[in-house]
Amino acid sequence: EGTESFQIGELTLTVSRTARDFGEIPEKKYTKWFDYDKIKNSPCVRTRRQGDYLTVNSEGGRKKLNRIFIDEKIPAGLRDQIPVVAAGSEILWIPGGRMNEQYKITSTTGRVLELHYQGGALA
Repeated sequence: EGTESFQIGELTLTVSRTARDFGEIPEKKYTKWFDYDKIKNSPCVRTRRQGDYLTVNSEGGRKKLNRIFIDEKIPAGLRDQIPVVAAGSEILWIPGGRMNEQYKITSTTGRVLELHYQGGALA
């Protein structure tokens, strides 16, 4: 339980662990909520690595992070500078962009991990 904030360069992440009833999930570009109990590896903020992927639909379909950057027309020179929140090779969130479908809040969610991006320039 509680809230912590981390400053990584121009990126500020706020992590909140709560067991409250979340209700309807707001749609916000720079704040995302995750089912904390489903995350197996320790989340970290880093740039992309080979083998990174995102679960892109509720059926478990995966897409490589590099392919997402290509599809979203992120210039090749910027791709290594974009911060991501990862747990191992699995990307939880590209701040300002996509979120991993596997960790979305559901009616069975017990604890919530809130990540908030503030500052910095994203492509």
